[in-house]
Amino acid sequence: MDSGEDMMGRIEQTLGAETTRLVRKQVRATRLPLARGVRQLKRAVSALEKTVAVLSRLGAGRQAERTASSNAVALKRVHASSDKSTGLPT
Repeated sequence: MDSGEDMMGRIEQTLGAETTRLVRKQVRATRLPLARGVRQLKRAVSALEKTVAVLSRLGAGRQAERTASSNAVALKRVHASSDKSTGLPT
């Protein structure tokens, strides 16, 4: 009886090891393409973040230019209207 139980133990151990091997193989086959995809997506997000940062800086610079320009125009208008009201030559 001992040899029968011993044989069943070995079969059980062999089946468990084979099951574990097959599961690991399947997990690797599924995980590797997903990991590649994740890396590609991370690179794409990083590139987009850099693009957004550059565009934000450009937009901020243009906004500052517009503000300075509109301030200069407003200042000229104020001076022009104050010169007209005082009667001084411009």
